[in-house]
Amino acid sequence: MEKIQLYRSKKLTVRFLVIGGIFFFILGSVDLIRSLIDGFKMKFPDGDFMSVLYMLMGILYCIWGYKERRKSRYFISWDNKHLEYLSPKSKELVSLDLSDIKTIGLFRKKRILGLEIETRGGVRYIDFEYLEWKELKRMKKLVRDLNHQINS
Repeated sequence: MEKIQLYRSKKLTVRFLVIGGIFFFILGSVDLIRSLIDGFKMKFPDGDFMSVLYMLMGILYCIWGYKERRKSRYFISWDNKHLEYLSPKSKELVSLDLSDIKTIGLFRKKRILGLEIETRGGVRYIDFEYLEWKELKRMKKLVRDLNHQINS
């Protein structure tokens, strides 16, 4: 069974974002606690607002790392009998028998390339918004092979 990732994120990037987010949140928390004990200075440029900004930056880094990790789970896989995919729109694993597929082809909406699958139940679209160039070549080969297999 061959598999194409729709979105690739490097594990090092995700780890950096999450660990950096935790670090900045802890740094901001310690600074906020220290400034609350000494008395919080409300004057903006010289005040103790940097601790709040560090905490906010830590939370945003953690959210960004979580979103990157979540995006990396989307894929398309196929073998001689089935086509399976998990895309951001469907949010669940969709499995199609190749015998149910009437046509399969690539489409372009604005600047985004995608896959159009026409089955007996209707038409399904998968966007390739974040697909890398090497994977796009493999996807074109997949469409050619599946069209040949369906029409045979």
